[in-house]
Amino acid sequence: MKTLILRLLPAFALVLASACSEAPREKAPGSAGVRARGEAARLRVVLAVEGLDLDQRQITLRSPGGGKGTYTVSPAVRRLSEVHVGDVLLADYRVAAVAELRAPTAEEEAAPLVLAEMIDRRPSDRSPGGTLARTVRVVTTIDSVNAAAGTLALKGPLNGEVTVQVDDPSILPALKAGQNIVVTFDETLTLEVEPGDKKQ
Repeated sequence: MKTLILRLLPAFALVLASACSEAPREKAPGSAGVRARGEAARLRVVLAVEGLDLDQRQITLRSPGGGKGTYTVSPAVRRLSEVHVGDVLLADYRVAAVAELRAPTAEEEAAPLVLAEMIDRRPSDRSPGGTLARTVRVVTTIDSVNAAAGTLALKGPLNGEVTVQVDDPSILPALKAGQNIVVTFDETLTLEVEPGDKKQ
């Protein structure tokens, strides 16, 4: 079973791929490292509510392509009882990132994964919804560099590994196995329920 609402998309790999390759690069102020920044992803989707089990806190959603999934809704969602079969769930997800090719500070080494979250709920006189904002700073290590393929293998503090395609090969000679990259990314997920009797 999947968990909905307070688990954002697993954007870590996507963020690294975009921030290290496609985003503009610039010198970080006061730093000898290279900084890459940019919007890594934006996803907007309209989902139809096809089933709801309030006792089990489960909701069944249908995507525009016809795919269905049943999700467990976090207890942090306070107005689940106001959602009904036939409603539409509008979701807007964004990720923006800054990646720095530099050695982490002592503070970053001590806390290689830092998370901050904020929830902004819609007022009770409006349909259910809200925005979850999350900022994550991660210290990753280059596990290997494949110059021929133009890729990096990166390992995070929880020992997860991802292979990143680097579009600009000019930075590859400056990178080596064991080198650290500090990535900070901001992601937001905005959800809004549109009652079924107002659908167009």
